[in-house]
Amino acid sequence: MPMEARQTEFAILQKRALTALENITPPSESSIFLMRLSIYPAFFTYSSWVVFSETNLLVRQTTWDRPSDYYRFIDPMEGLKKAGILLPLLLYPRNIWTY
Repeated sequence: MPMEARQTEFAILQKRALTALENITPPSESSIFLMRLSIYPAFFTYSSWVVFSETNLLVRQTTWDRPSDYYRFIDPMEGLKKAGILLPLLLYPRNIWTY
């Protein structure tokens, strides 16, 4: 696959991952969104935390292993192993704290 095509595919994958990080689903219909904190460092995993309120506070975290996805598009051998997979390596929302 030419380098230009890999860059285009990585841009598509990155857009999907950022959309998933920004749109964390609430735990229930009655949950109220309070705030979101997102950290997108250049060379590490992207993380997003969302605080919801219902009867108590709930913090949900989603992470994207961006370095692994980037490596799979830059390294030709990794690209051959996982060719055509445009799904980001996401850890889907998990509850990390309740109060």
